[in-house]
Amino acid sequence: MRIVRVLGVVPTAIMAATLAFVLLRVLPGDPVTLLLGMEAPPQEASVLRHSLGLDRPLWEQYVAWLLDLLRGRLGTSLSYHVPVATLVAERLPVTCSLAAASLALTVVVALPLGVLTAARAWSPVDVGVLAVTQAGLAVPSFWVGILLLLLFSVVLGWLPLQGYAPLGQGPWEWARHLLLPSGALAAARAAQLTRFVRAAVLEELGRDYVRAARGKGLGERSILLRHALRNALIPTVTVAGLQFGYLLGGAIVVEQVFGLPGMGRLVVQGIYARDLPLVQAAVAVLAVLVCAVNALVDLCYRIMDPRLDA
Repeated sequence: MRIVRVLGVVPTAIMAATLAFVLLRVLPGDPVTLLLGMEAPPQEASVLRHSLGLDRPLWEQYVAWLLDLLRGRLGTSLSYHVPVATLVAERLPVTCSLAAASLALTVVVALPLGVLTAARAWSPVDVGVLAVTQAGLAVPSFWVGILLLLLFSVVLGWLPLQGYAPLGQGPWEWARHLLLPSGALAAARAAQLTRFVRAAVLEELGRDYVRAARGKGLGERSILLRHALRNALIPTVTVAGLQFGYLLGGAIVVEQVFGLPGMGRLVVQGIYARDLPLVQAAVAVLAVLVCAVNALVDLCYRIMDPRLDA
């Protein structure tokens, strides 16, 4: 069963990439016109259209593109004039670093807050955290990013205003450049996960095995951490894995705010330029990445609870 779920990544990624292919074809605008200009000679436009394969029927374009994609041939960017694989190799580490840092920050903040509020349900601490998380869900990530930039970069001058430092320049520089964008991206996800952890732990605390443990004289701390939290982690891991996809989607906006040279900015620039090979390949790569992470999460929580394979 686990092998079947892992293999399910392939058709899911193909479906996502196919959707991108179709949407780019129905959007208004002509890539040839954008590349050559409105006053380009018709013969020159016809030659370029033929070289790009845009004069063939749509189904032929799709089959040729899909076969190239399965072979790992991502094509050449129309706007950058370099292989798309080169651009993806340059930009993907930035987006993956941002998403991974945001996910780590989300878990580090949400897990203890969720357990704390569940242990003190409807106390002033719990009500205060619920109010803050509600605000976190309501405020857009780009607005949080702008506020963080104004405070920590413009006013205090503690962190860089924009840009990205590869990990090869040192972990400290890498972390300094990612702290603000990952914080902006993680704000809403941490608020959502905090409320989910709280609800999951509260549900476990109301089960019969918890009442039995209390009847045996186990301490509340042991019941909370060793029993309730352990069982609540299974759905929590699932939700945290699903949030990785949202983080990749949110990276498009956050990368614009913080000037990060990641996949998000690459996709936006490709859409504006109607760079079909670039956008199609970027969406396919991101779809494979999200599906692979979800498959990995699926395997992890089934390892945590083997009964799920029964």
